[in-house]
Amino acid sequence: MEQLQLTISLVLYNETVSSIEGLVADINGIGLNKKLYIFDNSPIQTDLSCFHSDTTEVIHCGDNLGYGKGHNVCIQKAVKECSECHLKAGR
Repeated sequence: MEQLQLTISLVLYNETVSSIEGLVADINGIGLNKKLYIFDNSPIQTDLSCFHSDTTEVIHCGDNLGYGKGHNVCIQKAVKECSECHLKAGR
């Protein structure tokens, strides 16, 4: 597998698919070897399965761990995957 040039974390709380689909589409359009982590802090799982792919991982924790902790979980994953650069995305 080619080294990831970019990883991006997006931390959510009670969002809808329609509220993030434009942002996810923009991220998917970036012409780099990348991976997007969507971290859902919502207490009730939002069906974000439409975003899951080889380049997008959806993580649902089942509790509101907070914005910072959500990004920290994603950063730890990015480090394990030897990402060259990590961005924290927001909306």
